[in-house]
Amino acid sequence: MINLTVFCDPTRPNLSEPWSDAEYTYACDGTVGVRIPRQPEITRTDGPDLAKIIASTAPSTDMRPMPPIDVAAWMPGFTSCKHCVGLGYVKKCSSCSGSGECTCNCCDNEHECGSCDGRGHTQVRTWSGGPEIGRDHSNATQCNVCNGSGRARKQVELKRVELWPRMYLSARNVACMQTLPNVMLDCAVTDLSLPIRFTFDGGDGVVMTMSAPSYPFETEQMLRAGNN
Repeated sequence: MINLTVFCDPTRPNLSEPWSDAEYTYACDGTVGVRIPRQPEITRTDGPDLAKIIASTAPSTDMRPMPPIDVAAWMPGFTSCKHCVGLGYVKKCSSCSGSGECTCNCCDNEHECGSCDGRGHTQVRTWSGGPEIGRDHSNATQCNVCNGSGRARKQVELKRVELWPRMYLSARNVACMQTLPNVMLDCAVTDLSLPIRFTFDGGDGVVMTMSAPSYPFETEQMLRAGNN
């Protein structure tokens, strides 16, 4: 059984769960997407047009197995959103009226609001998924950073993996793809700014590459597959 949820991004409403269209069921997080034969239990139909992107990247004759590399530690993971502290809601700061700045009483100069640390909003307690009853939350709004989910991606997932010379994918995407059976990647791609097509037993998909490392610390932190 293929777990499509690892390819979803719960912080983005249109990519938060799989969807079906025509003969296929899809899942995508914005950087990697897959499709499998339509699953009757997946009834959502308002997903993005991933079929068009997959169709534009027909697989070449140079399809190779994904090289071995241990990226289990970079499986999709999330942490609490720092902006709303995992609550999903924020409230306009009453000290600065949401501007993030206050006027100094001594010199009349503008400075960062100390009540909200310049964010323009303060934290909100929640109850049963909404603003807590019994408190004044008339200005409470959904956090626009995490779209109300209260979760954010772990930045460590952005670590590069060099599968082949000059072909870089994020460790998170490689970890997702390793959950699929017998993945084959298109190695004939010359324009690495475009999605790369891949296939697996029971479906196919596309994945975006990452740019080459620009700084020494990025090279030092990069993972390399066993055949590099």
